[in-house]
Amino acid sequence: MMTLSEKTHIRNYLISKKLPLDVLMEVTDHFEIQVESLQREEEISFDEAFKLTKNIWQKDFRLTKKSFFSFGKVPVIVKEIQREINKKLLKKSLTIAFVLMLLQFLTAKFMMKDYYFMINAVIYVLLGILIVVMILVYAFSRISKQRTRAEKYFYNQLLNIFLLSILLAILGVFTKLPTNSFKVVYDFLHGSNLFSTEIFIAAVTSIVFKTAVTFYLYFMLQDRSASIRKVKDYENSYS
Repeated sequence: MMTLSEKTHIRNYLISKKLPLDVLMEVTDHFEIQVESLQREEEISFDEAFKLTKNIWQKDFRLTKKSFFSFGKVPVIVKEIQREINKKLLKKSLTIAFVLMLLQFLTAKFMMKDYYFMINAVIYVLLGILIVVMILVYAFSRISKQRTRAEKYFYNQLLNIFLLSILLAILGVFTKLPTNSFKVVYDFLHGSNLFSTEIFIAAVTSIVFKTAVTFYLYFMLQDRSASIRKVKDYENSYS
């Protein structure tokens, strides 16, 4: 059984590796288990097991660039965890965006025009309310880059979304669109010659992009809130 002083020794070592607190919590458990396992299986002292475990984790703690557009550095393990989180958030956001787009296609194809506009207007009003709530949460929150992994990458994620928006604008995806993308979708699916296939594709891309970005930002804030709750529980356990 590991003593309190040995656990403190491990914790201080991991803190020295510049791990955000939420990642520190996860790594600490794995690190302690690995040390205890080596002690038991190899019948060696804590110091020997600790040294071996440090060597095993050495690559994970090596510093690397936080992202392509950042000069800051983070341990490799933090970057890898964030990469996996980004994939999950993106997958969830795109899934919701495509489901809502499919709903828009179905309502446009099989419902009367007035009902189509009403249903989709309600959906996008709710999305607008969600955006306002997120802005308020962000405005009254304090982002501490040293506290959690989610906060450390928060501004990088915002920058990536901003740069992607600029790229789409440069490619002309949004520039020639009519104000009402709902109307483009409805009229195109009903065989109207008012809009070309190019305009239709641009309208669909615009709707999917805006919806996906909205939910991605929402899931970002959710991820941040969850990581902060973990940190508070962790800090309370040591107070």
